[in-house]
Amino acid sequence: MAFEKEALIIVDMQNDFIHDEGLVRKSSQKIGVPTSSLDLLRTPIPAIKQLADFFRTNRRKVIHIYTAWESDYSDVAIPLKKMIGRGQKRGALVSDATATFDLEGHQATLKVIATGFGEVMTTKEVLTLLKS
Repeated sequence: MAFEKEALIIVDMQNDFIHDEGLVRKSSQKIGVPTSSLDLLRTPIPAIKQLADFFRTNRRKVIHIYTAWESDYSDVAIPLKKMIGRGQKRGALVSDATATFDLEGHQATLKVIATGFGEVMTTKEVLTLLKS
């Protein structure tokens, strides 16, 4: 590998995910995500710091990719607005009407969706809701 041409790309290391006052963290706590689960988001920080320090010491590029919003979140993107509550009230990705080749991955995806992007329901639950 030609290290002299390599760059480190750090994606989504932002306060909204890890800071106690971050929007994602606060929204997740409001819907019952345990603090211990949210703390897992902090676990890669030492490794990322070690990599970034190595790249910088060796005069290699470190590129940060992140999304930024106004402090009042007035310009927040649609998916994040759903996390504030709209997704829980309007959206439903149907758990037994979707599939993947990886059961653990499927369950993880459903868990992420339930965390704030929408409400995970079964076909029966959706039909019952629609009929009422």
